[in-house]
Amino acid sequence: MVKFDWNSLRMGDGVLVHDARDTNLALVHGIVGIVDSKTRRSGVNGIGIRVPDGDHYQVLWPSHLAVHRDPPDQADPCWRCTALRQVAAGTS
Repeated sequence: MVKFDWNSLRMGDGVLVHDARDTNLALVHGIVGIVDSKTRRSGVNGIGIRVPDGDHYQVLWPSHLAVHRDPPDQADPCWRCTALRQVAAGTS
């Protein structure tokens, strides 16, 4: 996700996040739960995303490059999504 879109996320927004807990970086649905807008050198907000974890939720703090709006913008290329499609299709 580009920085402009990332910084426009608000609590309650639905997103898709590449789950770093999964070795395949699978996409999981999440909800923006925390927005930390303190000024950072990188120019991006800290975004905490609630994702399902069994019967509970866990908060992930991913990079803006590992998150998509839900539904994702097909015009925004993502190397992780491309790799997942190739694995699903049986090609590498």
